[in-house]
Amino acid sequence: MMNNKKIILINRPLVRVRGLKVPSRKWQPLELAYVAAILEKENIECKIVDARVLNLSVDDVIREVKNFQPDLVVFASDPFDFYQCPNPNWQTLRDTITGIKKITDTKIVSFGPQMNLFDKKLMTELKIDFAIKGDNPLLTAEVALDVLREGKSTREGISYFDDRGTFVSGKVKHLMDLNLLPVPAYHLLPMERYTGLWDFPGGTFSVIIASRGCPFHCRFCYKGMIGDKVRMRSVDQVMEEIKTLVNSFNIKSIFFFDEIFTFDRGRIIELCQRIINAGYDIKWGCQSRIDFIDKEMLDIMYKAGCRYMSYGIETGSQRISKLANKQIDLNQAGEIIQLTRESGIYPHTNILYGFPQETKKDFRESIEFLKKYGDEDNMPAKINFFVGSPYYDEYLAGVDHREAVVISQKLTLSKMKPTDAERGLARWMLYCHWKKREFNLTFLYFIAKFLFPGLIIKVKEIRGKHFDSV
Repeated sequence: MMNNKKIILINRPLVRVRGLKVPSRKWQPLELAYVAAILEKENIECKIVDARVLNLSVDDVIREVKNFQPDLVVFASDPFDFYQCPNPNWQTLRDTITGIKKITDTKIVSFGPQMNLFDKKLMTELKIDFAIKGDNPLLTAEVALDVLREGKSTREGISYFDDRGTFVSGKVKHLMDLNLLPVPAYHLLPMERYTGLWDFPGGTFSVIIASRGCPFHCRFCYKGMIGDKVRMRSVDQVMEEIKTLVNSFNIKSIFFFDEIFTFDRGRIIELCQRIINAGYDIKWGCQSRIDFIDKEMLDIMYKAGCRYMSYGIETGSQRISKLANKQIDLNQAGEIIQLTRESGIYPHTNILYGFPQETKKDFRESIEFLKKYGDEDNMPAKINFFVGSPYYDEYLAGVDHREAVVISQKLTLSKMKPTDAERGLARWMLYCHWKKREFNLTFLYFIAKFLFPGLIIKVKEIRGKHFDSV
């Protein structure tokens, strides 16, 4: 046990562009809460500063560090929900760490996709002391304890500078046994401030990770933080976490942020039955692939409170789907989406545009797929070529991460011009389809969705759309 030691754990501020905040999910930073829960068992005083949900600026975060006077800083370069699509803008990461270094000589331990990809660069430029490689809150806690005891750590799975100043690059080391994770230190978070997405059931909200990993290799995805092996927590552990959220924090809606929530069919049916037996008054959602879904599973998920399912379809063109190595049958995808809707669960259909080799014909096929199977919330998004993804390695290897973002936004790897895509989106979203249907939607609706997500949820509850009121 280490008395009188203090650690501050930081979820970095939202990136601001011309005075505006970039939209971001306001979800619990579970990786920080896991680390804090482990450290508290060692009698260490922990403080989590979630700059995203509290809308804190860089200066605000630096002030928090100065006031707390920690013995160690643990810094997340990105929260877990951006492990597969890391934020390419490092400005608040740089500014916050630089500012912290100016007011204290306290060592900094950092983790996240940026640390995986650019550990030497970031550690050299920003004087970060230790970088955790991979998704491993236990390793982060162990390194923190090492530093508090000895001033250093040389564990496998971390990058650091040795006593001679030589850089030692760690190998990615994922946590393979998720049952070693404790219930997150929710009591250190402003739980009342967290919200779901604009098309997600309302009420007090939390996110849970019940499994981690994906065996598929879509070419647009960065998998360095999650790995190929699906690692699952026991149903007992997941139920204990749900119990804590419901009883201690009055949580009414939950999102399971697993890459493939329904990967193990028997496990999910058992989990749903136990939620039903417990009588919890919650609504919840998850994300999965269409090839891990069937009617019996959907029926019991609905009875257990599931009202939202996010499917990564990505494109309505079978040709592009094959080129992107998505490995799904779009006819089957359409059937599963319909089956999901018939089960009473809202199917959110994720579609991207701007793939390499995509043509106007491919794009139109994506729009037609959404018109046939989607809903007013299913708006396509531009693809990004994330550093470390197969697309990046094939088309943009060596390109600076900021240049990669510019190239992605300009769709220069596609045969379709940006104006074609934008014009197609506007025509589809506002005139060609939804506005002509029963929704009577206007352009203001789409603006309100992003500016006032809480209001949209309330409107949907009144309309009884997608999910039961909670």
